[in-house]
Amino acid sequence: IGIVSGKVIDDPEYGSPYCVAITDKSCLEPSAPYRFLNHSCVPNCQLMTWEDEETQEQKLGVFALVDIPPGVELTIDYAWSADAAIECLCGQPTCRGWVVAESELSGLKKTKRRKKRALAAQ
Repeated sequence: IGIVSGKVIDDPEYGSPYCVAITDKSCLEPSAPYRFLNHSCVPNCQLMTWEDEETQEQKLGVFALVDIPPGVELTIDYAWSADAAIECLCGQPTCRGWVVAESELSGLKKTKRRKKRALAAQ
């Protein structure tokens, strides 16, 4: 669909509502329009990286996972770590309930249940 551009920030503590992790120590603060991709538990796009053969630079692009009709919102799975998870409001029938990587979902649910029990006991 397109190449994501923006500012690379080499600070492991940096965070914003729009940044995309590139490595453990750096992230990309994307420019519009890809800055505004929303999460879905059933995304129609995904972010992929590759190395440009001419420049040897890493590139980040948005690729369609399915045919997307005109006017349909482009979405990706944020696949956040469990420690960054927030409640998901994507509305998909198979919504995980949390904006989190599917592989971390079972551990997240256990952690959230323990926290709820601890708060209820107070």
